[in-house]
Amino acid sequence: MREVDAALKHLEEWNAPVTVAKPSLLDADKDEIMLIKEPLGAVLVISPWNFPLLASMPSVAALTAGNTVVLKLSEYSSTFSSVFAGLVSEYFAKKLFAAVEGAIPEVTALLAERFDHIMYTGNPTVARVIMAAAAKNLTPVTLELGGKNPVLVEPDADIEDAAKKIIVSKMLNSGQICVSSDYVSAFL
Repeated sequence: MREVDAALKHLEEWNAPVTVAKPSLLDADKDEIMLIKEPLGAVLVISPWNFPLLASMPSVAALTAGNTVVLKLSEYSSTFSSVFAGLVSEYFAKKLFAAVEGAIPEVTALLAERFDHIMYTGNPTVARVIMAAAAKNLTPVTLELGGKNPVLVEPDADIEDAAKKIIVSKMLNSGQICVSSDYVSAFL
């Protein structure tokens, strides 16, 4: 929960107006240019099953930026989803932060609603469905679709140590993690 503590600690600082540099074509002696941070509005966060708490943290960012949040929890981590949804409903006003449990029908219903931003962590197939739904309202979308993570083994590396770390990286959380090693390039 350090993310929540850090967000609360820096909330005022992160949301404060910022003076920005002026392009040279503007009169330098006149008004300042200020960056004013404003909430987007209603944000939908769709989180995956493999790290249900950690992958729900975009909700913290959206809330600290002043947005309302609907968090769609994964049906594949139902125990966590049930407990977390209960905590959200107990400690937050539903108009501020709501947690939704369910599967495809619930996501489909949520995507039929108008949001001001959608954040999704998952696979490219579902991301395409989300993008198509978001396009109807020109809703901005942030996607985290995993990565193809290389491991580079340098000539002076301890091969046994490198091999152990590569295996741990690949097997962490049964390999269901977006930063697991996908391929190795060894320069031996």
